[in-house]
Amino acid sequence: MRRRSFRSPLLPFRVKTHNVRHAITLLGEREFRRWVAIVALVMIAEGKPAKLIRTALTRAYICEELARPLGLSRNSSELFLMGLLSTADGLLDRPMTQVLAELSLSAEIRTALSGAGGAFGNVYETLFAYEKADWNELSRIAKNSGYSEDAIPDCLVVASTRPTALTC
Repeated sequence: MRRRSFRSPLLPFRVKTHNVRHAITLLGEREFRRWVAIVALVMIAEGKPAKLIRTALTRAYICEELARPLGLSRNSSELFLMGLLSTADGLLDRPMTQVLAELSLSAEIRTALSGAGGAFGNVYETLFAYEKADWNELSRIAKNSGYSEDAIPDCLVVASTRPTALTC
């Protein structure tokens, strides 16, 4: 068996992994799944602009950070995946409806990514209002959803710095 070494922003040092079980033990199942999703995204994005990958990662971290103020902390991993998949249409050069039809996703992720709202729709709408710098829309979403828009800037600042911690 060939040993592999991997570096993760989640670990402060380079680690020799012996097998997948060892990697899961080091990272924890949740972080391992996130790491696998990121690796899959990078592999799918071969030949695509690095900015598209960075956008997907930034959106993933923003959606994850928004989970807490929006009362969706239990769903932070799903929201991370939703943000990561938000650029899948561009990465695969196919319409989002076609991409969604081919993936096994929760109804909440599928509904939000198709633009139909749902349980995660507020997170998705908040993400795009922020990207467009549409502060009136951001305020409207916060008011209608019953969360404090004051919590949003901190989430966005934290999330926007996380993709820069990733090294290849």
